[in-house]
Amino acid sequence: MKPLRSLHRLRPLVCASIAGVLSLLLGGCVSGHEPGTGEPARVTLNTDLPTYAAAAVKYNANTVGLERVFAGGAVVRITFPDERGVSQREQVEGSLQLIRPSRVALTIRKVGQPLFWLGSDETRYWWFDLTGETKYAVIGRHDLFRQEQATKIGLSVHPLELVRLLGVMPLPTEQGTLGGTQWSASGQWLGISTPLTDSPGNSGGFQRIWVDRETFLVQQVDLLNADRELVLTAQHSEHASVSMTDRPVGPMLATRIVVRHLPSGSVLDLSMPDATDGRRRISDKAFVFEEVSASLKPDKTFDLDRAPTQHPELPTNPTAE
Repeated sequence: MKPLRSLHRLRPLVCASIAGVLSLLLGGCVSGHEPGTGEPARVTLNTDLPTYAAAAVKYNANTVGLERVFAGGAVVRITFPDERGVSQREQVEGSLQLIRPSRVALTIRKVGQPLFWLGSDETRYWWFDLTGETKYAVIGRHDLFRQEQATKIGLSVHPLELVRLLGVMPLPTEQGTLGGTQWSASGQWLGISTPLTDSPGNSGGFQRIWVDRETFLVQQVDLLNADRELVLTAQHSEHASVSMTDRPVGPMLATRIVVRHLPSGSVLDLSMPDATDGRRRISDKAFVFEEVSASLKPDKTFDLDRAPTQHPELPTNPTAE
């Protein structure tokens, strides 16, 4: 297969968006940003501000039924700067299979031809790149994840962050959970903030989920690194009911999610109008690395948990620093 140059440049964004952003507020004690902007948020003091515990319970009610998600006809529109800084656009096809909290299978295709596969199970994550003359796969363990090593081959964000960006993960409600709430400047959105205690590689980080103050439907999901630096923002819109096999009306989920990866300036616009609970479509084999590898047949496989010096042939992402 001939190298697809423009798609090689998509590696950081495909993973970052998928594949999941702004200063996080914990109890309103740190200044943040207004959703969707880079400007400091003007925190609106309001006596009816819900506590974290109350907000988490109400938010979690909307995640019931989103334990499994399947979207077979996703459309992915990607905007990214090329090596000259000129904005480029690509439209590709995708399919998503997800069983929370850790089973992920995201396939990116062009004219039906698989280009990338991002996946994970309970203990491992993997990334297939089929766009070059040498097809390859990388694999590693969640607890040994190292961002600096993964970035070299274009894996900018761990696949488990995709689950958070989609807004399907329930918030922790155990006693002693640290969290905070705040109104947006307009007062129409409620921000619910928590530290990420289960981040890949135990690297820390934070999340803030903005919800509509009335419906508690997700409007935006923001992720920060351990230094509270803005990394990813996923804006949600066009909510629709997920088709369920055991009930006439399913939970609401955004059918359009626009992900911005701030370090690269790239944007991924994901549409998945056909989301279902996947009871008849999700394949268990999609979450087994050995099964996926046998199907995609990469020429080489690299273990990212090994020392970099043990990978003299490890492919380098052209856009990585």
